[in-house]
Amino acid sequence: MVSTWRSGTRYLVIAVGLLLVGSLVWAQQADRLRDRLVQDFVRAADRAGSPVRADEVFTIVRKSATFITSPLRGYERMPATELARGVDFAYAFVDAPKSGIPVGHYKLRAFARNIRLGEIHGRVEFVNADGVVVKRVPATMQIKSMRVPQPLPFPHTEILGGIQPTGQSIIAPSQAIDIYVWELCPNGVWICYVIIIE
Repeated sequence: MVSTWRSGTRYLVIAVGLLLVGSLVWAQQADRLRDRLVQDFVRAADRAGSPVRADEVFTIVRKSATFITSPLRGYERMPATELARGVDFAYAFVDAPKSGIPVGHYKLRAFARNIRLGEIHGRVEFVNADGVVVKRVPATMQIKSMRVPQPLPFPHTEILGGIQPTGQSIIAPSQAIDIYVWELCPNGVWICYVIIIE
């Protein structure tokens, strides 16, 4: 009886060890894939004349969707008042058929009216290489300053984001997945937009 238990324990230890090694290998491969995607994305942005912050890239890779975005360099110098004319603030790669956005690279342009301190509503446009707007999504913006603060309160635009089921509800769980993206810029403009990816 004791030898059977020891044999079983030995097999369990081996199985757990193999799982841990497999998880580590998978994580390393995922990191390499992400690094390659980010490098390719940064090069594509440079070729498009839209240099981004390579140290501030937001990436979502799922079975059926890929979304990568980064703030444009120099956006920090744009005051909030420019939102009325439209401001290019980020660059993105989208491969998410359910988003309604064709696969490709895009400049992201923010627009708003009635610009004032506090929360305002506007839109984000996905603009392709030919200058064509292929998708508009609603955006919420927090205006912290009408003018670019001197000195800047933090050195460069930061990007935060995440995913969650669309219309998440206990009663009616959703199959669609949203990506939420916040671009927090030291120029005093914080932009939040959402796209459906699945």
